[in-house]
Amino acid sequence: MALTAVIGMVLFSTYSMVMNNGQSVRALVLEREGERIYRGVLDNDMAGLCRGEEGENGLPGLSRRPIVPSAEFYRQTGIEPPEPTNDEVVLSFAGGVRLARESITGPDGLDGPVCVEYVLRAGGRGKALIRRERGYCGVEGDFPWAEFVLLRGLQSVDTALYISGKGWLPGWEARTEAGDFPRAVRFTLLREGETEPEVFLAPVFAWRSDEEEK
Repeated sequence: MALTAVIGMVLFSTYSMVMNNGQSVRALVLEREGERIYRGVLDNDMAGLCRGEEGENGLPGLSRRPIVPSAEFYRQTGIEPPEPTNDEVVLSFAGGVRLARESITGPDGLDGPVCVEYVLRAGGRGKALIRRERGYCGVEGDFPWAEFVLLRGLQSVDTALYISGKGWLPGWEARTEAGDFPRAVRFTLLREGETEPEVFLAPVFAWRSDEEEK
């Protein structure tokens, strides 16, 4: 009986160790898979940026401002504006990448651009980086947003633009010069419990009009 008890303790200890190792490996795999997904989403979004010039074609320009209808829209329609939130907009733009299943097809049979916002939202365990998108970009209206959680457990997210001839522009709010379309966007993420930030660079494809101007 004593020998059986000793063998049982050894087997239980071995089983527990194998289970713990398995859980650790699974958590690491999920973390790396999540990192691969969010990096891919950021990369594709930056590659599909639409060059919006507010006031001309109605598409929102690249900025840190939320994409919301104007006060005039709410006045004319009589719709009550939504309650303000604590979401921090770290990037907003018009893009050609759609993640939602619902497809909004235009008269030419092609999907139009979507309005996209990256927001940082506080939660129970740090903050979450959320990608929001809605169709009918460039049309003023109170359209629904589809949300996708990219990362959790963050302290902060910052963005900087690389402008040709000017270098990196941290702390920017919105572009004011027509020629200041970025060549790359830098994302700096700081996770909960860490002191060293994670930096990810997403290139922006050169536009034909920019090349012709050179």
